[in-house]
Amino acid sequence: MKADNKNKIPFFVILGLALLILLAVAGGTIYWQQRNYTSNSLQTRLDEVRRLLNIHVKHDSQLLSIIANNIQRDKNIEAAWLAQDRATLLHYASPVLKDICGQYGVTHIYFHEPNAVCFLRVHDPNNYGDRIHRFIVDEAIRKETVVCGMSLGTFGTFN
Repeated sequence: MKADNKNKIPFFVILGLALLILLAVAGGTIYWQQRNYTSNSLQTRLDEVRRLLNIHVKHDSQLLSIIANNIQRDKNIEAAWLAQDRATLLHYASPVLKDICGQYGVTHIYFHEPNAVCFLRVHDPNNYGDRIHRFIVDEAIRKETVVCGMSLGTFGTFN
């Protein structure tokens, strides 16, 4: 009988070790699959957010281009701008801002000098004369064309 007990102990030890190894392999496989799924799912969501953001920026850029073109065609605004008459420019641009704010949620209209110095903030007319430090403004000056995109404003909000 003693010989049988000696044979049973190694069998159970081997069986226990085999089960532990099997559990470790199964746990590792489940962990790897879950990590892989999470990574792929996250990447898919990030790609979708990037795609939707690009669509949103393109749509907003088109809308703002139309608004800017309409402002540029306003003869009263053009005359006040060319005359560098801040008060008259504010007089004609304020109703435009009010209108586009109500219709499209546009909250700011800026008039910049070619060197990026702010001539008039229609939403804040007493605040002018400072240079606007924004990537989009700098790119527009450098490229001498319309540039669209997003940048962080003074208070950390997207512009």
